[in-house]
Amino acid sequence: MRGNFENCMTFVLRHEGRFSQDPDDTGGATNYGISLRFARSIHLDLDGDGETTVDDIRLVTPTVATQLYREHFWSPLFCDLIPEGVDLVLVDGAINQGVNRLARLLQRSLGLVDDGVLGPVSQAAMGALAVHPELHQEVLLSLAWRRAKKYSEAATVNRHGNGWYRRLFEAYDASLTMLGSAGKEK
Repeated sequence: MRGNFENCMTFVLRHEGRFSQDPDDTGGATNYGISLRFARSIHLDLDGDGETTVDDIRLVTPTVATQLYREHFWSPLFCDLIPEGVDLVLVDGAINQGVNRLARLLQRSLGLVDDGVLGPVSQAAMGALAVHPELHQEVLLSLAWRRAKKYSEAATVNRHGNGWYRRLFEAYDASLTMLGSAGKEK
């Protein structure tokens, strides 16, 4: 469709902080949103020692994070198929809540069976959404609401909820701006 990846990454990187090692973070050490748990799942070895450790997380740069986000979050969710704005709430959610969970939430928002597999049926619905601007805000609101509901069910919502909800509201607001800008270009 079009490329909104860079705009989405500007938002994500603004919200993902530099290196942290919060003992209450189940993902472990994190840098630019790339957690040790995720890095281990993809065998990220930036220092070339054959292991994925905190040292690799310390070496993550915005460029590395952006490449990982494109490969492991944006592309698997087929974000290029959906309208600008909706793509932001989707990819930001995947980075924060997981790709499979956001695939399911998107499917529900599109009125599909939520199997977490964005196969031909899901991709067709995503493509159809792109040509129906009257549905963009409805799907965007549904997706944001479903993300908020999942946050409310998280065991650590009391500790992290304010930050999660603030980020979601900011993503939603930025998405509405993107939707409005995309409509003006046509």
